[in-house]
Amino acid sequence: MKIETMDKATAKIVREIITNGLTPLLAEYGLEFELGNAGYDADSVKFNGFKVRITGGLSDTEKALERELHFRQCLTDMVELDVDRISSQGSRRFKLVGFKERARKNPFVVLDLNSNTGAEYVLSVEQVERMFAVKGDVE
Repeated sequence: MKIETMDKATAKIVREIITNGLTPLLAEYGLEFELGNAGYDADSVKFNGFKVRITGGLSDTEKALERELHFRQCLTDMVELDVDRISSQGSRRFKLVGFKERARKNPFVVLDLNSNTGAEYVLSVEQVERMFAVKGDVE
């Protein structure tokens, strides 16, 4: 199949081609990659956020969460968070998995454990402190 024009559907095909081609190649070296959002025009597609890391390495949001947890541990007036805690909201269960340093309103990332798709949601500081506070802090 020869690609002669670029549109949304073709950009998705290009993403699949890159994923199917690079995944086994990088796996041989113990590496994995991720592609960010794509932008395209009539004759090209550009993927933002192309990153290669060691297999099983932490993502940027996971590294940022580690820094945030360390920061909260060092300051006595901040609520300490428990990343091992599973929070239940009704019938749904959530785990704290990331932090977006540049997000002001909803910087924390939680994983929906009930979802088969691995759905992630962003939450505010107040919501996360209520859901994942270390016992004895704020609950």
